[in-house]
Amino acid sequence: MKEYPDAATGAWPARRSRHSAVLFPDGPNHMVVFGGQDSAGIALGDLWIGTRHLDSLGSWLWQKLSLSGGPSARWGHTAVYDPGHASVKPRMLVFGGRNADGVIASDEVWALKLDPWPAWSVVSLGSGAKPDPREGHVAIFDPNARDFGSGDKRVRMLIFGGEKDSVRNDIWELWRPSQPSTEPTYTWKELTPSAGPTPRTQAAAVHDLNWNCMVVLGGDTNGASAGGYTAENWMFRLNLASQGKPATQWWVPPPKDYAEHEDGPPRRQMSAIYDSRFKIARYPERYTPSWSGGTGAWSTFEQAGRWQTDYPFMFLIPSGKLV
Repeated sequence: MKEYPDAATGAWPARRSRHSAVLFPDGPNHMVVFGGQDSAGIALGDLWIGTRHLDSLGSWLWQKLSLSGGPSARWGHTAVYDPGHASVKPRMLVFGGRNADGVIASDEVWALKLDPWPAWSVVSLGSGAKPDPREGHVAIFDPNARDFGSGDKRVRMLIFGGEKDSVRNDIWELWRPSQPSTEPTYTWKELTPSAGPTPRTQAAAVHDLNWNCMVVLGGDTNGASAGGYTAENWMFRLNLASQGKPATQWWVPPPKDYAEHEDGPPRRQMSAIYDSRFKIARYPERYTPSWSGGTGAWSTFEQAGRWQTDYPFMFLIPSGKLV
């Protein structure tokens, strides 16, 4: 892939870590990069857009955006793509992180809209409880509308884990109406599934659209203390009542052969993407929930790894890698 610098300044995005990157798939694809830490550990607040050219090389052109009224410089935050609806334009939602002085950022949720012109705004939030501000959490956006009756359908961002004064394992949804006609109000709600992973920070997460679940990979269970890296993989099932299953959401534990898998070392601060075309597993396994008359545990249905495109109820990649 060939890259080109900002045409006005000749600059490129600085090397960084713990930033966010979100793909806007509408029209020419845009990747939006925000914040992070530079090589000296300084918090960054710059905003870059990489636009993919429709040429044979798939070239990318970088452009730095200088916008007023946006979030403070930060790192360890999350950003997700909210596709919007009709007159409500697509936007990037940003939550959490640490500011330049190392203090946890506020509990505000910021939105960046690119159409008709780039602009930052603070999201309007409804009343009720909110998650503590944090850094090192993971977030996904679930575009599958949940029906709450009487035409009330909602979509949502989900966040899990992270760290403030301690490492967390709480999970929250930030929902909005699925088909708003005006700029929507978002509302936080804490989800309380039984069991689930231990507290962790700096994990990676993807949304599996085929099975409608959040896959959480790795992370650090000790936060600022040493020795807490993990290679565990967990799934949070995002059930919809319309699927004929209980509307409650639940965690799926690691698979049977977790102790046997040939994984790399436990890790944190990694990135992950989801490829909906296929999955691979060394030992294909099936998880049958107890509410369906199953065992509520993993079981192996063959000992030779092969390409899988259809698992009953659930699948997991024992290597912790999505292929």
